[in-house]
Amino acid sequence: METLKAVFSLVLAFFMSLGQIISPLFANQSKYFEKWDAGQKFETEYCVELEKKPGRDFVVLNFADVQLGDGEMFTSAWELAKADIKTAIEQAQPDLITLTGDNSWGMVGYIELCKEIDSYGIPWAPVMGNHDGQNTPSEFWCAYQFTTCKNCLFRFGPKEMGFGNYIINITENGKIIHTLFMMDTHSDADDTEAGKINLGADGEAGYDHLWANQLEWYEWAVKGITASAGETVESSVFFHIPVVEQETYYPEYYDEENDCWKEEYADTCFGVNHEAVCCARGNNGFFDLCKKLGSTKNIIVGHDHVNSSSMVVDGIRLSYGLKCGSGCYWEPEMNGASTLTISSDGTGTFDHIYLNPEVITAEKSFNEIIESGTYTLKLTVTSDGTTVPLTVYSQGEKYATETTVSGIKARFVNDGTKMYLVLPVLKMYIDAGFTEELIGDNALDDAEGIFDSSGDEGREFVKTTAEKINGKTYTVEEYRTDGETVKYYYISGSLKRIETVEDGGADKVIEIRSISSKVNPSVFSIEGYTKLSEEELERLSAEI
Repeated sequence: METLKAVFSLVLAFFMSLGQIISPLFANQSKYFEKWDAGQKFETEYCVELEKKPGRDFVVLNFADVQLGDGEMFTSAWELAKADIKTAIEQAQPDLITLTGDNSWGMVGYIELCKEIDSYGIPWAPVMGNHDGQNTPSEFWCAYQFTTCKNCLFRFGPKEMGFGNYIINITENGKIIHTLFMMDTHSDADDTEAGKINLGADGEAGYDHLWANQLEWYEWAVKGITASAGETVESSVFFHIPVVEQETYYPEYYDEENDCWKEEYADTCFGVNHEAVCCARGNNGFFDLCKKLGSTKNIIVGHDHVNSSSMVVDGIRLSYGLKCGSGCYWEPEMNGASTLTISSDGTGTFDHIYLNPEVITAEKSFNEIIESGTYTLKLTVTSDGTTVPLTVYSQGEKYATETTVSGIKARFVNDGTKMYLVLPVLKMYIDAGFTEELIGDNALDDAEGIFDSSGDEGREFVKTTAEKINGKTYTVEEYRTDGETVKYYYISGSLKRIETVEDGGADKVIEIRSISSKVNPSVFSIEGYTKLSEEELERLSAEI
């Protein structure tokens, strides 16, 4: 029945969109492209301009590889993608939305995606991927759809450079503070003569890349903007297929054996690659050109659906945007969107927004799930280089002996079989282990060890500040105990990551991996977890 309904909806949507489908087929394509040559004078009016509000960061929200086919547009796959888009927009409150290619895999899909993004009334700027144009009449047809949208900033750009090479200047009080280059990396290199120029050692071209005339156009624009602004303006480049350097440097920076960034790169890198980097086999020289000109500090791509790495190479951050939704192939833990946050000094800071599909499809936020008091939370705790996976279960409140763990009121419950660490303010508890293993002198220490066990009576609150680390803004609570300072780093809005850092000691990181509103009651060894009697509390207190 669901399949029949989807087919009917698709046919209906096709006929309702017939005008949009047919009109590009008869358009005069040449009038949509710009005439350009490297000798012409650069004018700032050549660029799209967006004004940043003083005193407020300018937020760019990127969606990568939505890539749903027409047959998926009336199924749960499209519902997930729409929920991702809605949730990410609500969380990021962007000033601009970007799409880094492989936007859709069909005519109805393209039209529906354009309508969805445009409906938020936020300026948006897409680029083309190697699959745009498949299952549609042409890439021109896809690009044409962008031009029909009220809020889309897309421009075809110069001829003979593909579809969609254009520039957006972010200004504040009339001054250019950051430039966004939107560029087309085309398709498989074997499809074009230009793409065959840079062959790999095996003689294969692999995927395509920016062509020589695009590099010339980029250099012309960077120099023109520099001259107009009177200084080098920081810029970011958005396109679909990764640069070769993302393939070259990732194995040098990332320790695959221990599944972490190598120590010398850990402070500036984040994310991980779950598949090989799919790029050109030869190097077109774009990364070296960026280094030479000194403007671009971020290169943001899509293409590889289960890669999320972001690494700084020679002063330039090379980042994958998180894939949005389940189109083509995906991993739920890599689902979401990414942000580029531009400050008043023009600095662009890149980050990811991970969105859990179980929560998103139910249109529930982390906070809503937590407030419900019923959920399963998967997390890991990393301390002294050791990572320990933990699962937190919740199904209502419990009461027992109360103490303080990292500034949070905690109660320890023992049902005679297992011990649980309960955090009432978060409406959750942690299965700390079997009683016979924990009861004794070390019982409290073992349970508290899941977090930081510094919450004793001598601890004094010092201050609360905000710190930006690796592109993330943390609320920092500082405490002092017997002359030693302890800081707690957390992002309270998303509950994604909590860090405890002791001066002179090791970091302890609690990283939330996934959250689900479905709790399996079998994880509990006493039914219902009702309130304990005073007698039971006294007995448990004595045992602990």
